[in-house]
Amino acid sequence: MQTEEKIRLWTCQTPALFNMVMENGVAYCNQESWLYNDYTEAYKWMAQQMFKRIGKPEIENVKLPLWAWKYYNGKSSPKPRRSIDLFGTGDEELVYMELFIPSNRILASDFILWNCVLIDGEIDTEDVKPKKETWERIFDPDFNHPDWCSKNWDERCIQATFWCLFKEDILYADLLKKQSDKRALLRQRLYTK
Repeated sequence: MQTEEKIRLWTCQTPALFNMVMENGVAYCNQESWLYNDYTEAYKWMAQQMFKRIGKPEIENVKLPLWAWKYYNGKSSPKPRRSIDLFGTGDEELVYMELFIPSNRILASDFILWNCVLIDGEIDTEDVKPKKETWERIFDPDFNHPDWCSKNWDERCIQATFWCLFKEDILYADLLKKQSDKRALLRQRLYTK
C-alpha cells in the first residue's frame, strides 16, 4: 500500500478558528463576511479553481479556502517568522500553526502572481488570452516571467489553499499575542501533536 505524500505548511489563524478545530475536530470558512469587498471576486475565483483542480470540500458548508505558506521565501527558507504584523490582520492575537496535510488536499500557487488576481489585473504572457485565463499561470511551476517571478518554483513564495483544517493536520500551534509595553510577542504553546 502506497502512503500518501504530505506537505508541511504554516498558517496563522484567529483564535476562534483554532478553537473550532480543537472543539469539533475540523475548521473551515463558512462565511464571506470577513473578506475585503475588493477581494471577494478573487477569493471566489480561487474557490472555483480548487473545485476544478482538487475537488469539492470535505465539509458541505465550506464557502472559501483557508490559506497557508508552502514556501515563504523559497524552498530553502519555507517557514514564515512568527509575526502578527506579517499576516496583516491587525488583530492582537493570532494562532501560528505548523501543518502536515496530504498533497491531494492542497492547491499550491505563486503568491506574487496571486496579487495580479487580487487587483483584477492581467498576467503578462506572450500568447493572447482572456484575462482570467492568464490568472491560471499562478499554478504553473514552469511559468516564468522576468518581471514577475524567478525561473525556479522552489525559489518563489508559494502559498497553499485548502478547504478544511483537521485537528490531525496540526503539528503544533502557538498563540501569538501583542504586548503593549514590549516589542516582542508573547508566545504560548497551545497544542503539540
